[in-house]
Amino acid sequence: MFRILLLSSFMLLNACTSLQTPPMKSSDINALRSGKTAVMFYDVAGQIVYQEDTYQVLAITTSTTQASYKGFWDINKDMSVIHANNLRGFGVNAESAYKKFAPKEIQSLKSEQKNMLEQLHKSYNEDLKTNIDILNANLRKSLVKKGYDYLVWVPFKGYSLHVRTLGLAPLEQSFMNYTIFDLKHNKLMWKGVFSSYTTIDLKGKTSKDFLERSNLRGYKARLKTLTHLIYAEKGHGQIGVSLGFVKPN
Repeated sequence: MFRILLLSSFMLLNACTSLQTPPMKSSDINALRSGKTAVMFYDVAGQIVYQEDTYQVLAITTSTTQASYKGFWDINKDMSVIHANNLRGFGVNAESAYKKFAPKEIQSLKSEQKNMLEQLHKSYNEDLKTNIDILNANLRKSLVKKGYDYLVWVPFKGYSLHVRTLGLAPLEQSFMNYTIFDLKHNKLMWKGVFSSYTTIDLKGKTSKDFLERSNLRGYKARLKTLTHLIYAEKGHGQIGVSLGFVKPN
């Protein structure tokens, strides 16, 4: 049933879906554009999930494996830069916050963000006015001290690549939370979830070879491309429309 759901989502969307609060008010958008914004990508999964279908006449079975890339790629640092670059396309003065932290500080950030994620999960069904303390107090103070006014925090839940049978193209999907904080006023401005579903051409390679060869070159390229698409397109379910930066097509 899960496999059928993914296929149906692809047929209908072939891009992104989202679940979020309403777009920000124009006053909040103007404030965000006039301040300095820190971007922090937080990789929750630390692994690639591979799924592969096998046709067995009376049924299709799916095997699942995982490949960890912890210690092989500083994904939080690199993806924060990519998100910041895309945000600047909306007129936001954004940069990766990781470049302002020392290595020891970055290690402590992981535990702080883990606790933040737990609080964020508790707030899924709450509106922005509900007093749920998501933002870590020490992190907030540190970012303010470093000159930031806002924080765009992006917990990344993971990426999977599904090699299907019966002539269907491989399907990739990714899932991330997206939150914006007003640091000086300790306020949650916006929160949402973005997930992407799209087919992919493996160029005749195996899924692992396509993504992992040459120091994860394929995986890095796919995440960069998927991120750009979520920012660049102007349809419903994209970051620009969902946050209120642009009007939908």
